[in-house]
Amino acid sequence: MNNKEKNNISINDYFSNAMLVFLALGLDVVVSIGINRLIPLNIWYKKIIANSTTIVIWIIAIVLTYKYIRSNNIKNIVTLNLNKKIMAWFTVIFLLLITTNLIIKSGNLPQFISEFTKLKYKYKEYGVHIYIVQNIYYLLEAMLITLIIVFGQRWGELKFNSTRIPYGSIVLCLSWGLVHILTQDISTGVFAIISSLIVGIGFLLCKKNLVLTYILAVCVFII
Repeated sequence: MNNKEKNNISINDYFSNAMLVFLALGLDVVVSIGINRLIPLNIWYKKIIANSTTIVIWIIAIVLTYKYIRSNNIKNIVTLNLNKKIMAWFTVIFLLLITTNLIIKSGNLPQFISEFTKLKYKYKEYGVHIYIVQNIYYLLEAMLITLIIVFGQRWGELKFNSTRIPYGSIVLCLSWGLVHILTQDISTGVFAIISSLIVGIGFLLCKKNLVLTYILAVCVFII
């Protein structure tokens, strides 16, 4: 098998890029530890500083990834195709994602509501500021996990010569999904793994539509 595409990107380069994006996601933990040491007190703006720092890092990572794709003339890893069949599959995956979330959370309120309520209660008038920054953080995290799916899918297709298996799901599940079990509670970890599989499968069923896949990824964080 030829290990390079016409753009001279090797098969393993796609996997390496998926892992680099995952590494960028993991820098959030480093930032959190660093901020906790610099600001040991439980002050309301500490979370804003931590999330804002992570946001800057993630924006840089996304921009660098975009430049890498452009400079290496990488094509056919995503599309913007849209038709009735794609929208039908998107609707099915979207509803499946919501249902899974509600089951795991035992029917609790959607995250965008429950999180706002908790922050408002804990930090009073400052809760709104934390909430806004937190959701910008989620939007960027959603883009990064979408990129892991994109690179992981292309790697698997070239490595194993098959386009029917959701390799992006598998790569995301074993990286971002698995880490949530190790760093957070079991229910969050289980949902991260299941949602990794669902969004990655959605990527395939939606014919690699980048926008629809990103919307599904965003839903993971706000529903």
